[in-house]
Amino acid sequence: AWQAWLDGVAERLRAVVAEIRGGRLEPAPREGIDTCERCAIRPICRWPEDEGAGAAEDDHE
Repeated sequence: AWQAWLDGVAERLRAVVAEIRGGRLEPAPREGIDTCERCAIRPICRWPEDEGAGAAEDDHE
């Protein structure tokens, strides 16, 4: 029973990751790029790249 549940969770997680990477789920960080530094989904999120994270970091120098 547990394995079936874990398999279902893993499948849903893969689907959500695909939606984020594919642009179907729109990230909207509350504090802009500053939120990204603390975000748990940063490894799968495309938002910093789309918004020019490098440029935003340059603004803080």
